[in-house]
Amino acid sequence: MSFRGACAGALCLSISGLTAFGVAQAQITTTQPGTASAVSLATWSGPKSDSASDILITLPSVTVSGAPRSFQVVSIPIPEAFAQVMKLEVEIVPHGDFALLGPRNRVLPIAQRSRVGVTIGIPATALAGRIVAAEARFSSPASPTLVVPVEIDINLVRKIVLRPKPGAINGQAGNDVLIPFDIVNSGNGRETVNADLTLPSGWASRDAHASAIVIQPGETVKRKVRLKIPPLSSTGSSFVKIDLRSGNDTLASEMMTVEVFNSSSIGREAGPLITTAVAHAADENGRPSSVFTLAATGALYDSVRIDARMSQGSALSGAASNAFARLGTYPSASSLMLSAPSGQLSFGNTGTSFSDLTGLYPYGQGALLRIEHSDWSFLSLGALSLPAIGSAKREPMVGMRGERLFGNARLSTFRISLMRAHHRADWTPLELAPQSSQFSAAHSKRRLPSVALTVEPDSDGRAGW
Repeated sequence: MSFRGACAGALCLSISGLTAFGVAQAQITTTQPGTASAVSLATWSGPKSDSASDILITLPSVTVSGAPRSFQVVSIPIPEAFAQVMKLEVEIVPHGDFALLGPRNRVLPIAQRSRVGVTIGIPATALAGRIVAAEARFSSPASPTLVVPVEIDINLVRKIVLRPKPGAINGQAGNDVLIPFDIVNSGNGRETVNADLTLPSGWASRDAHASAIVIQPGETVKRKVRLKIPPLSSTGSSFVKIDLRSGNDTLASEMMTVEVFNSSSIGREAGPLITTAVAHAADENGRPSSVFTLAATGALYDSVRIDARMSQGSALSGAASNAFARLGTYPSASSLMLSAPSGQLSFGNTGTSFSDLTGLYPYGQGALLRIEHSDWSFLSLGALSLPAIGSAKREPMVGMRGERLFGNARLSTFRISLMRAHHRADWTPLELAPQSSQFSAAHSKRRLPSVALTVEPDSDGRAGW
């Protein structure tokens, strides 16, 4: 046999042996338990190869399930074709952000060639679905490399966050109002949600055909709804509830507050703040005491405000009073004050100054009326004096005061009648003074004098100046 014939015969035997090995390997691996697909034979990676280990044959994958931010132990069966080879190595190659615990390369002895255990860490950013997390490459000298993919079925994590926009939402009665919000998909799967609205009575949505919202993992979608506020809607705070639903599941819910005002109504304010309190305390002797307080402060209408307070309770000792003070409760007499830019009306404990020159300031329980105008003002008081300590006697007090502006001068007069120790005292002064806003110390170095003419009875009842 010639040298050329011998080489040709050897080459034919090598190719036929390699082909027979691949066919036999395919027949063996398709009978492994837990596999359903046929083994695909890889071809040579290049026109010239140094060894048979350059051939990669992919076997059926091994699949497990797990959640993000967890570790999964995967048991990989060793191919039966490598059960009896002298030397067998395996290399675990992780994909993407998946982490591998333990050595990456291992040498498998013949006595432990049943399965290989691998611990794989699933990243927090893993998306839902089946993903190839790693692959096990089994290799032996003069044999192709068998690859077993490791697939992990990532569990679906649903987390939808509904974030209202910062700042107050204001709306005019009879007009439309926009309610903006953000939808954040913090889960690991695509979500399709619908926004369901729960509106106050009489309100309506302007979005007749609201479409479904598709949100990818990690995506933030900005949305806003347009609502119609009825013309006769009550002013103040109204509440709109937004639910994000996917089928029958409610993924997120948020209550939005809309401040409604009405510029054409009498009262644009939300109303007075009414505060009630009931406090209980015990004095130094253990005797119980209780105080009930009711207070109303705020606007009745746009130009009328109320400041009212009343309290009712048992007699208080020093220790009980200190205890109530710590609770924020202060017993006081009942009073009511209605104020407006053009006047003031007070009931209950009230008082006022009738004259800056005389320092006369009557105080008692009754009524006070004050009317303010740009050129004139009027003040009237009718009350009973407060009883002195140890006495229950109360004296009537009646007074009126009027002021008029003449250019830069102010002319004022008042009459007040008081009872002092069974004597009646009447004052009827006439005061002439410069208008303070025109002749204050900050505007002029000279001051016009103030003149007061007062008629007051002496102790014996005779008139004096």
